[in-house]
Amino acid sequence: MKILNGKTKEIVTFDSWPRPRSPEKHWKDGRSAKELARFFTSNNEEIPGEIKSILLKNGIFTGDDFEVYPEFLSRFEKGFGRGGGRQHDALMISKRNSLIVGIEAKADEPFDYEVDKWLKKSDEGNNENRIKRADTFASAILGKDKSHEDILALHYQLLSATVGTLLEAQRRSVRNAMFLVLVLKKEGCYSKEKTAENYKAYKRYIDMLEIHKADKFYKLPKSPDINFYIEYKEIIWN
Repeated sequence: MKILNGKTKEIVTFDSWPRPRSPEKHWKDGRSAKELARFFTSNNEEIPGEIKSILLKNGIFTGDDFEVYPEFLSRFEKGFGRGGGRQHDALMISKRNSLIVGIEAKADEPFDYEVDKWLKKSDEGNNENRIKRADTFASAILGKDKSHEDILALHYQLLSATVGTLLEAQRRSVRNAMFLVLVLKKEGCYSKEKTAENYKAYKRYIDMLEIHKADKFYKLPKSPDINFYIEYKEIIWN
């Protein structure tokens, strides 16, 4: 496994791990961004055992040739509305396993707003663009007959992570794509109540995906040729 800077292709260490936006808020002990950097850089260039176990369970691991890109931006296509993209906390790429893994790290931070609140939060001039994006998310993930009205109770970040991971799989012509939620629970640095609420939000999302379940993976409408996996892993982190 190599951890690389997506812009310079240089090897990334803990000290050189790309900082998230608003580092004064997010780059702190016990918060997901900093703990994810520790999680990846403490494994002596080997894929973390917890991630390897998940891939083995799903039958999509044949060897470690992963490249990991922290804070990787997957830009959305024109059909998803103006601007923006999916900011992965880390993106893992493997040619050997024909696999993309988009990672969302959490301590107990929420999955952004629910779509209903996300739409209401926008200013008047931007609302039409947000509705277009939510409509496109709904049809890409749930089916062409779906619109933003069908996803109002789902969290925006779960939807954008799915779409961003699938787009990277399409761009790189790989067979498998996984969206992985990594919950790094450092003692004294998270709320049990908040992590429980996060899991409820995640469970509500995968319950919506069940109509597309095929064996261990999903076949989503926008990407029928890609095996899409979604996993949630809590790790007690010291």
